[in-house]
Parts: sequence; C-alpha cells; structure tokens
Amino acid sequence: LCAYFLKDSAEEKENPLVEWLQHFYLPLVRQAMRFRWPVVGAAVAFFAFTASLFPRLGSEFLPKLDEGAICINPGYLPGISAETAVQRATLIEKLLLQKFPSEIDAVATRIGRPDIATDPMLLSQHDIFIPLRPRDEWKEAKTKAELIAKMETAIAGIPGMKASFTQPIEMRMNEMSQGVGVRAELGVKVFGPDITVLQEKATQVAAVLRAIKGGTDVSVEATAGLPILQIRVRRAELARYGLNVADVQEVIETAIGGKRTGEVMEKLGRFDIFLRFDEPYRKDTKTIGRLLVSGPGGQRIPLSQVADIESIEGPVQVSREQGERRVVVQANVRGRDLGGFVQEAKAEIERKVPIPSGYHLEWGGQYEHLQSAQARLMVVVPITFSIIFLLLYITYRRLWDALRVF
Repeated sequence: LCAYFLKDSAEEKENPLVEWLQHFYLPLVRQAMRFRWPVVGAAVAFFAFTASLFPRLGSEFLPKLDEGAICINPGYLPGISAETAVQRATLIEKLLLQKFPSEIDAVATRIGRPDIATDPMLLSQHDIFIPLRPRDEWKEAKTKAELIAKMETAIAGIPGMKASFTQPIEMRMNEMSQGVGVRAELGVKVFGPDITVLQEKATQVAAVLRAIKGGTDVSVEATAGLPILQIRVRRAELARYGLNVADVQEVIETAIGGKRTGEVMEKLGRFDIFLRFDEPYRKDTKTIGRLLVSGPGGQRIPLSQVADIESIEGPVQVSREQGERRVVVQANVRGRDLGGFVQEAKAEIERKVPIPSGYHLEWGGQYEHLQSAQARLMVVVPITFSIIFLLLYITYRRLWDALRVF
C-alpha cells in the first residue's frame, strides 16, 4: 500500500498555473539574486517609507456601517410644551416626506422619555427615525452623505432648532456605552462645581469644535432656560399691613398651584378635588400681581404691594457623573478621522479656552473607546510579534533567517 502511494506521488505533476507563473517568476528571482544589494536596499527604503507614514495615519475606533436608516436628534429651547413639541415634530416629518419622497420610506418621531427610562429626555429633545428606500430608487441624492447634507439644509430654516444626524443603532450604542448625555461620536465633558461657569466653558468649547475642519452637529447640553415664576415676599410691607407670610403663601398656593379641598369617590376610585384660579387670572406676572390678600382688618391688598413678582429662567437639569456636576458638548466628525480631529481640538481648546481651578475636561464618546483600544493594542501587538518571531526561529533555527522572514 505504501509503495502504491509513493508511486502516485512520484507521478504527480505540477499545476499548469504554477508552471506558467514560474516562467515569469524564476527569471525575476535570478535577477534579484544577481543584484541582491540594490534589491535589499530598495526593500529597506520602501519599508522605511511606509513606516514613516504610520504616525501620520488617521485613527478610528470602528468603521461607519450603513444601517439603511437615518436618525435625527433635534433639540429645541428648554421649557417647550408638549403641544408645541408635537407640532414641531409633525412639521419636520411633513417637510422631509415632501422634499425626499423617493429616498424616505417613513418617518417616526419619539418625543422625550420618562424618568424611569435608562436615558431620560426632556420634551425639547426628539428622536426622528427615518428608514430609507433602496439606493437605486433615490432621485435627490446619490450617496448617503449627500442625502444627509440636503436634509440638513432642508430643516435648517426651522427657528430655534439644532439637529444632529446619526443612525439608530449607532446612537443607541453611544448611549449604552457612554451613559446619559452622549449621543454622538464625540462628547467633551466639562466638570466643575458652578453650573454657570460650566455652561460658559461648554459654550466656548463648542465654538472651538465648530471652527475645526470636520466638526459638525455641535451642540451643548441644555442646563438653563426653564421659565420659572419667582415671588419674593417683602416682609417690611407685610408688617405694615399686619400680614403674615403664611397668608400670602396660602393665596399663592390656592391661586397658582392649586389647593386640595376635598375628595370624591367614583366607582372604585378616589379622586382629590383641587381649587385653583382660572387661567385668565394667573396667566402672567401682572395678572398675578393683582391677586388680593385679605388683611386682619378686612382690607384687600394686591399681591404686588407686598411681594416682588418676576419670571426668570431657571435650571432645566443638573447632570452629575462620579459625584461631580458636568455639562456635555457633543459633536460628530465628517470628512476626516476621529483621532486627528480630537488631537487638533485638544490643542485649540488648551490655547483658547482657559479652564479655572477646580474644573477639568474629559473626552468621551467613541474617542474614549479608541484610546482604550490603543492602550490594549500597545500590549497585545508586541506580544503577538514576539510569538511570531519565536515560531520563525524554531522553524529555521537561524537568527538571521528568522529576522529576514519576519
């Protein structure tokens, strides 16, 4: 049996393709051996040239995958009502369907999220999901990047709105990996104690990111802008009329907030009865100032005579991470690599944005994963190369042969 197999192996012929290639390969090998030093020198020079390009290469954590859908994250002024939010969302949906009928399959908007969710959102924050039709049906754009640019131009005329373009799965992965607040490729977190200083520095950082090539969809996390009615009681005036602070607070509570006056039972449920002034009598500061407070002598004193009433902007939300207050600046990067963009942004922010003592910046989003992956590769790659060289040395038993193949 062994002789039979040896006979077959002895009669085995070369592959015709290999034979044909050898007619070209063998003369080249002979010439290379004849001019060995120029060949080796050219190889070394070519290796050095490619090695010199490596530090200048861009860096990305993951390549962008086309999900066949677009997700738009528009943000409006804080304090927007639910009715206005629905109107704005409907306007964008109709506008996109009208402008891009051959590209868009459908449009669905999610407005805000409850506090019980993993990533709560305000009514002023929306998620617009846009599944796309097959590429061969498109008429308004040839590529997805061109389509996003035209969509951005189409909705740019809507007042009081800033939009960020991403993809549904990409947005969800950014949220899951970075937590609440970071929904873009890059997130610059500004940490510090004073919310006013945080907002100021975050705005300056956003201005720098917008000025750098490739920085798009730059937005600052909303921290202020919620309308608040502030009523400050003037105690000296109260004493002059013989009033107590409790008397004024009771009028304010009943007229504006509502006061529980009883309970009603309907079938198996119990419902509280609240007493509150009608809308025309509490619609603005002047109307509230005309509310009457009863004095001890039966006199009726307007609320504006014993209290300062004004409408101010208060904090919408105060975000914290690791026990520190923080404001997030988000941005997407288009037309260049993420690593190069961040390196340039760091240098510009260090030069243009002074950071006070007690405040600091952290770079999140996909860039944080990129840094983690690079740190891991700095350990894994040398170990891998060492194992490869060890296997080559075991194979050839000569150091120079193993180095040449390596």
